[in-house]
Amino acid sequence: MIAEGTYPRGTLLPPERELMRLFGIERPSIREALFALNRMGLVTISSGERVRITTPTPDRLITELSGAVRHFLTHLRLDHALRPNAEARGDASRFERTDVGFHYVLATMTGNPIFTAAQEISESIQRASASQATER
Repeated sequence: MIAEGTYPRGTLLPPERELMRLFGIERPSIREALFALNRMGLVTISSGERVRITTPTPDRLITELSGAVRHFLTHLRLDHALRPNAEARGDASRFERTDVGFHYVLATMTGNPIFTAAQEISESIQRASASQATER
């Protein structure tokens, strides 16, 4: 519902009871799902208020990524690829560029030319989209 845009940034989710009815699950499952969304930076939970849809910040993305795959990153020595993301905190444009670079490193590490080509195509599409948005 969030990914599809049913609830855009800034809107309030229905109350927990409504979510329980909508999904046919009990309150503990709803609360656990909301806490998981909060950890991902997709919602904000404030005591006594309904849950609000948010957009994850670069800081949140780096924190979650670092926490979830720290061992993976260290093991594969990807720290050098992630460091520019950390240094770009607070600068969304720069973060976006460093994030593209990070994913390119991941694609090339596989040694699979299809992954590398797919990443290059994705980058081309992102650049063209950004260029079009700038021209408007």
